[in-house]
Formats: sequence, structure tokens, C-alpha cells
Amino acid sequence: MTSSEIAEARAHTHEVAELATPGVTGDLGEVVGDTLETGAWGGVMGGGIAVAHRWAQAQGYRDAGRHDLAAAAEEQLVEDAAKGAINGVVRGGAVAVTQAVLGANPLTAGIGLVAPDVVMLLSKKNQLSEDEYTEKAMGVVGKGALATVLVCAGPIGWLGLAGISIASAYGKATEQATQGRNASS
Repeated sequence: MTSSEIAEARAHTHEVAELATPGVTGDLGEVVGDTLETGAWGGVMGGGIAVAHRWAQAQGYRDAGRHDLAAAAEEQLVEDAAKGAINGVVRGGAVAVTQAVLGANPLTAGIGLVAPDVVMLLSKKNQLSEDEYTEKAMGVVGKGALATVLVCAGPIGWLGLAGISIASAYGKATEQATQGRNASS
């Protein structure tokens, strides 16, 4: 074979490989770097959202006059930050790996975000009834669909989800504190 035929064969092989596994045929170091970076940013986001969520809950308790519950919630801030960061690293890494293998698009990002939930559900399949398993599976599918929509919406989608989650934590805490106070009256 001539050098030009060898070059053409290599280019064709690379093209076929790229079509079969988009993004993986590039530099492995780059893929690993992207995965680590995405996981790190996921950790920062996860830890931050967990803290904001718990802070909103504490403020909801405080606004409902339950300073004891607010103080108990605030004691969990550091633990929540660590757990949220770990969750974010796992989900960020899962997104990066999924996109490296399947190609980078909103659908694969949604799949990557719920991949840890899928693994957890599959590991508990023998411990759940068929109805429980079906219910949890439908929840994972819904979560994946929501994640895909949010990825399509970009930063506005993520901020919207974080805002809804934080507002929900505040509202639930206020409701819980008010019910607790009314029940003891």
C-alpha cells in the first residue's frame, strides 16, 4: 500500500470508530479530563444546592416561629454540603461518561443524570414487589425526562429547578412547623 492509501485507510477507520462511539475515539486524556471536570463542577453545584435547600428549610421553620427546628436543620448544613457534593460528583461523572460513550446531546445528559438511580433501582430489584419496582422505575423515567428538558433549557433550566426545590423546602418546612404548632395547641 502506498502512504496515501494507508492515510486514507486510517481516516476511514477513525470515521467508522467515531460513528460507533462518538467522542471516545479522541484523546483518552481529554475524555478523562472532561469527566473529572464535569464531576468537580457537579460536586460544587450539588453541595451548593444542598446547603441552599437546608437553609431554606431552616428559614421556613424560623418564619413559622419554630426556632428549635430551625436550629436543628442548621446543624445539618455541613453534612448536607458533603452529601450533596458527593451526589453531584457521581451524577456529573455519570453524565460525562455517558456522553463520551453515546455522544454529547441533551438525551444522553438526561440518561447520565439518572444513571445512578437506574443502577440503584436494578440493585434493589429483588427486594421490591413488582408494583414498587414499576412505580420506582416510572419515577426514574420521569426524572430522566425532566433532566433532559432542563439540559435543553440550559442554565435557566438548572436555575429554575434549583429555585423550585428551594422554594419547596421553605414551603414544606413552614407547613410542617405550623401543623406541629397547631397539633400541640
